[in-house]
This record gives sequence, C-alpha cells and structure tokens, in this order.
Amino acid sequence: MDRLPLYDLDGRTALVTGANRGIGLEIARGLVRAGARTLLLCRDAGRGAEAARELSAEGGGEVVLVPCDLSDIAAVEATAVALLSDEDGIDVLVHNAGVYPQDRELTDQGVERTFAVDVLGPWLLTHRLVPLLRSAAELRGHARIVQLAGIYHLRGTLDLDDLHFADRAYDAATANAQAQLARVVLARAWARGLFPDDIRVNAVHPGPVLTDALQDAPWLARVAAHTVARPAFHSPEQGAAPVLRLCCDADLHVTGAFYRRDELHAGHEASYDLQLAEQLWEALEAMVEHPDRQPLGMHSW
Repeated sequence: MDRLPLYDLDGRTALVTGANRGIGLEIARGLVRAGARTLLLCRDAGRGAEAARELSAEGGGEVVLVPCDLSDIAAVEATAVALLSDEDGIDVLVHNAGVYPQDRELTDQGVERTFAVDVLGPWLLTHRLVPLLRSAAELRGHARIVQLAGIYHLRGTLDLDDLHFADRAYDAATANAQAQLARVVLARAWARGLFPDDIRVNAVHPGPVLTDALQDAPWLARVAAHTVARPAFHSPEQGAAPVLRLCCDADLHVTGAFYRRDELHAGHEASYDLQLAEQLWEALEAMVEHPDRQPLGMHSW
C-alpha cells in the first residue's frame, strides 16, 4: 500500500469530529503528521483521550481533546463558545462523525439520532465556528471544510415533513441515506455562502472502509464486509487519503464539489436544488430555536 502524501500544515489548526477511532482517527493522524494543531472532537472522552495520547506519542502537531456529544444541541453550543474563546482560527474543519442506529431513537431535544449526529450537530457547529474559519482564511488565504458523505446519498430523499420518522416506519438505511443527502445539500449551500471568504467546502465519499464502526451495521452487512465483500473495502488509512487531500492539498482550489474518493462525481441532483437547501436550512433552524439565540439564517453570513 502506498504511503500517504506528505503535506505541510505547520502553524495551522484543524478540527476533526469522531476522531477517536476508524477513519476519523486516521484523518487526525494525517493532520498531526502534517504539523497541524489538531483538535479531536469526540463524544467518548475516555476513548478520545486514548486517541490523543496515541497521536501525541507519534510526534507532529499538538493534539487537543475536545469532548462533545454532537447529538446534544446544548453541548454543541457550549463547545462552540469555548472554541471561539480559546482559538484564533480554524484552518480545516472535518465532519466525520456519524451513527447508524438500527432502531429509531430520539435525542432529548426530540431529534432522530442519525439526523442529530450526522446533520444537525455538524451544521450548528459549522455555523458557530464560521468566525474562526474566516479568521484563518484572512490570515493564510483560505480555510477548508470537508464533509464526509456516503455515495448512498444517491438513494436518499429529504422528507422535510417527517425528518424524524414520526409518521413513517423507521428504517436504518433510509434514515442514513436521508442524512447523507442532507450532508451533501448543506456542503453545497455552505460553499455558496462562504465562497466570498475563500472558505472552500467539499463533500467526499471515502469508499467503503473497514472499521469497527461497522459494528452498528446490520449483521448481514457485517458478515459480508469481512468475507465475500472484503476485497472491496479500504483500510482506514486508505479511506483517509482522499479526505486528507481535500484538507491539505495546496493546489486544490475547488469548492462546492462532491468527490467519490479522488474523482469528481455529480452527486444527487437534489443537492443542487436551492429551494430544497433553504427549506432544509429552515427546518434545522427550527430545531435549535431559542429566544436568546441569534438567527442562523442561510443568508445571514
């Protein structure tokens, strides 16, 4: 297997969600090796601390643990406030964290868990951290947001009237495809809104990656991944490679794109629908409404 390219992110700061295991850990490893001060945003503080120790021992950029449960709106808000206070800028923001619950679960705020972790939490975190991304872009010419999103978003639909499966039968694959489509829709929306600030936003499918995250998949998929389908799967390091390219390659100037590993892919036609993006944005705003919260309007950047 080829080694990952050597990138130079010395003096830059990166944040990776879901960074304590699997492809998230390998993305963080690549950023640390490139010299970036790397923030590991992890729900499980214990596992996050272990990952931080492991990466710190290998040398490279500083590693900082940021405990946060993306399914908890209050936790996301508190984390963003702390980061805005502690950091001067964020050069690279990688949204990797995701879940695949087999049964319908709701968060304390009444949000379906797949949607909460894969869509709502990352969207809110991004919105709150835009000032830090802008600061980095002003100082060093650009900043980057990279959203991992499965190719199976092509099978997804956004049911804006029932995002939480209150009125339709819950199906894990359907919930996941919906969330993945929402991620691509939002990546393109962010790209349009942040283009004047030279904050580049792209979505990428890293390919099928063999990680312990598969333990959340249906049993038949788990068996197939380790038997007949094994040759089609990438290692976590291989899965991280196209993500790191979008994070680090100084010659890559594209924004608003969807990649299937290193190849540009059209993605779902719905991801180009401006009206759908605005409707999704409004639905997300409604989920985090609070009388003391500043508006997060799609056109308020």
